[in-house]
Amino acid sequence: MSVYRKAEHTLKWLAYYQIIGGVLGIGLMFWLMVLSGYLTGGSLLALAVGFGLHSYSIYCGQQLLKGHTEKGLQLSMLNQALQVISFSVVGFGLEYVAGVSVLLGADFTAETKSIISASVSSYQVNFNSSGEETRLSVNLVALYIMRTIAAIQKKAAQAAEVAEYAAQQHAPH
Repeated sequence: MSVYRKAEHTLKWLAYYQIIGGVLGIGLMFWLMVLSGYLTGGSLLALAVGFGLHSYSIYCGQQLLKGHTEKGLQLSMLNQALQVISFSVVGFGLEYVAGVSVLLGADFTAETKSIISASVSSYQVNFNSSGEETRLSVNLVALYIMRTIAAIQKKAAQAAEVAEYAAQQHAPH
């Protein structure tokens, strides 16, 4: 039985998680766009990047569902890595979540304060905004998913090594 077959439940869960997270993110972005009613060139660019990131999340999930497991895991690892760090520094910032986040971090704006927050599929980009906020957060959910992906990839690599070694032992010399 292959490693991927043993991890089938986890892979399906990851696939659906990323697809649902991406769809929710796109839906929320369009809903906020409709509510704001006012778009500038910069906000359209930010929306396009957000749409691209959430679409990428959907694509990652689709690759896993289609059975392109190695590729899907590699893409999913990158997708989760993009969601690990959330920051805002003197008017520039980024937060991208396609799914669930539990953010743990610090706000350095006036005095150092701890931040703990949770959200579902969010995207926020600040480019040269007037905010003086300085914060840094880590998404614990994304880190956990990356750890899970890495464990599956490691088991698959080990199984491939064992299979290769066995094939070499049985090959005619």
